[in-house]
Amino acid sequence: MLNNRLAAARNVAGELFALEAAIDDSLVRAAAVVAALPAAKTLAGLSTVVGQEAYTQAAETLSRLMAAREEVVRLHGSLATIQQEIGLGTRASGDGWKIFPSNLSAVDNQAA
Repeated sequence: MLNNRLAAARNVAGELFALEAAIDDSLVRAAAVVAALPAAKTLAGLSTVVGQEAYTQAAETLSRLMAAREEVVRLHGSLATIQQEIGLGTRASGDGWKIFPSNLSAVDNQAA
């Protein structure tokens, strides 16, 4: 029974980590599009008013991806709670970053 729970948890964790990475990759791509728009406008010598709807759509896409990322972070927390509830405890995984209290930044804690 414990082996089944561990296998199930590993499967869910693998999918969760893949989802987290995909959203972060999407954020990088969306931010690149947002940054490329004004550079393209300048290069093409276009007026500021040209393409405003595309700027707004790109910014909205970025905003929605950030909201999705926030939901996935909450999902991660909920799954961690379930992990404890079913007696699996904390398992080491991920890239080594620790979750810090909200009043500290990751940069402040890299030496920790």
